[in-house]
Amino acid sequence: MNKKGKYPFNEVKLNSGRNLTYSEWSKKIQNNFENYFFIEKRNNNTPYDNIYKDYVSNDNDFRHEAQLRCNIFVTLAIAPELFNRNHAIKFMKVAEKYLVVNNCIGIRTLDFNDKNYNGYYDESNDSDNYHLAHGLNYHNGPEWVWPSGFYIISKMIFNDNEDEIFIDLCKRLIPFETYILKNRWSGLPELTNKDGAFCQGSCPTQAWSIATLIEAINELAHKYNLLGRNAHKDYTKKKKVKRIKHDEDKKDNDENKDKGDEEPRKVKKMKKVIKKVVKNQKKNKEKEKSDYISQSKEEPAEKTEEDSSKEISEVKEKEESKEKKIKKVKKVIKKIKKTNEQIEKKIIEPQSESNSEPISLALVEHDEKKGEIKEKKEDGPVKKKNY
Repeated sequence: MNKKGKYPFNEVKLNSGRNLTYSEWSKKIQNNFENYFFIEKRNNNTPYDNIYKDYVSNDNDFRHEAQLRCNIFVTLAIAPELFNRNHAIKFMKVAEKYLVVNNCIGIRTLDFNDKNYNGYYDESNDSDNYHLAHGLNYHNGPEWVWPSGFYIISKMIFNDNEDEIFIDLCKRLIPFETYILKNRWSGLPELTNKDGAFCQGSCPTQAWSIATLIEAINELAHKYNLLGRNAHKDYTKKKKVKRIKHDEDKKDNDENKDKGDEEPRKVKKMKKVIKKVVKNQKKNKEKEKSDYISQSKEEPAEKTEEDSSKEISEVKEKEESKEKKIKKVKKVIKKIKKTNEQIEKKIIEPQSESNSEPISLALVEHDEKKGEIKEKKEDGPVKKKNY
């Protein structure tokens, strides 16, 4: 934002008085995020393997900070560069078991195995139950709708089967379509109760619920080029969306600390140089191929006198055969005209009793071999007469 001139500041001042640029701040977050938030193996304070903490506290409140919640989908969708790809894919499988509800529009705000979980939100509850009174369990169980859009985007980025993910995500969108068609305002609610049940205290249609779904559909359409051939190019030019494929062999944070921040910059520069060299090599190879093909093509040999004489004779033979066919056709036409004239004369002349029935005007076909004329009547069978 600062480089584009849309934000005037590029650094912050620390309590120590040192200035910290936003780029340095971003690198520190990327280098330390996995160490502080990812839990590979469960312990007494964590419920599952391969999960991300909801937050990191200074009070050593490990039980609450390691709760499995839906907030992580927002980070997965907006800042995928923070995550190790293998870790994120494993986490998605765990989250789908305990947070995502099949054939529903909302996502649980808390793992249903947690002690504080309660999936029914009731703001009118005036009891002495600390966990439920006046809807205090708003963040501890009811299924919010707006995180669903971020879940779809994160699933699109972090998956282990790219071929089947498109069909799976399209199936996820079906419950939203059915709800919108039935909804009085043609929208999506704020939240639902357990397993998609109706929530009386929920806003019936809310902007951020439908907004995140529209964003997810937009990302899906542009990734799989559902809007046309050049839609993806136009979209990436405008938004410059980065979907980074993370390498499994990510450098450890200890190496980055020992070697400092200068090494990653050098590595990036070297990668850019290598890419340019590879591109130039490909271009040179293509040029060499094109030159070789152009040289290998032999020029057509000059025609000799014998070839030209053969072609002339072939053309003459074709013309003679055409003339013969035309002559034959003319002869046949003359004969047909004569026969028609004879038939007309006999029809006009008075006929005797001994003669057969008068010959009606009909189509006449001439058979050259037998010298016969075939007369076709419109209704009766075909007769043959010799003249």
